[in-house]
Amino acid sequence: MLKKLLKMIGIVLLFFIIILDTMFLMELKKANGNPAKAAVRSFKECC
Repeated sequence: MLKKLLKMIGIVLLFFIIILDTMFLMELKKANGNPAKAAVRSFKECC
């Protein structure tokens, strides 16, 4: 039972990591490949 729970938690975490990575790559594309500019832009929109 514990293994099944840990596996499910791992799958959910992997799903969220993939979504966050996709969102950052979209921001990177908007910032013309400048990762610093993309990070600042996503931070300003978020907070």
